[in-house]
Amino acid sequence: MFSVLLFCMLVYLGCTAFSGYMIVKKLKSAAVTEAERTWHYQVSFTRNTVSGASVLLIVGVTPLTWEQVGLCPVRFQMGEHFVIMAGTFLVCGVFLVFVIGRTALLMASGAYRDFVSKDLEERAKNAGPYGRVAWQLIPRSNWEKEWFVIAALSAGVCEELLFRGFGLCILRGIWVDASGFLLAVVAGFGFGAVYFYRGLKGALRAGIAGTLLGFVYLGAQSVYPCMLVHFILHVFSVFLHNNVKAGNVRM
Repeated sequence: MFSVLLFCMLVYLGCTAFSGYMIVKKLKSAAVTEAERTWHYQVSFTRNTVSGASVLLIVGVTPLTWEQVGLCPVRFQMGEHFVIMAGTFLVCGVFLVFVIGRTALLMASGAYRDFVSKDLEERAKNAGPYGRVAWQLIPRSNWEKEWFVIAALSAGVCEELLFRGFGLCILRGIWVDASGFLLAVVAGFGFGAVYFYRGLKGALRAGIAGTLLGFVYLGAQSVYPCMLVHFILHVFSVFLHNNVKAGNVRM
């Protein structure tokens, strides 16, 4: 059963990687309108929701339990990798404090939002294809931001359920003697490989982030903290621009 599930997961990851590549290829030199940005958020929400619902359906019709995919109360357990787990929680905690603090500053100061927006625009001009696309897909108007929050929430919940809870469950079922630490590294960098269209640095960042979230999952014995961290990191982008009608965005 686990081999079949792993194959299905790999197919899904391949489709996700190809989809990301095609989006970057299509948008890297084009102007992106408010309607197009919103459409991308809606597609992301739909894809995430379908993937999350698929995991719930699989758990419901197979011998897997909710606890095996991390849908259970938090029970902190450092185990044999205490130093690694403790360090991970410390790093994530410090990073979240920084992100939340910067988010509060962005919410409170329109001038700071303008400064950050202009800085991002200048960086995007000198960035690679993915950097330019990423800047164009940052939400600007109220309508875009509403949909972006919905998409961010679906990403936080469904991607963590899929990649951390379900993914690690599959790997544990196949490599029963492997340590959770090793499986988290494998799953994390497998997740990062999906983002090859972001370039080597982007794929490595995604791999490191996925590995750290895997450690959080192992330490908490629950996927819920990973969902919260993932959502906070995504929703931060909502506050990078003042609320204006976006129209076309040209590089």
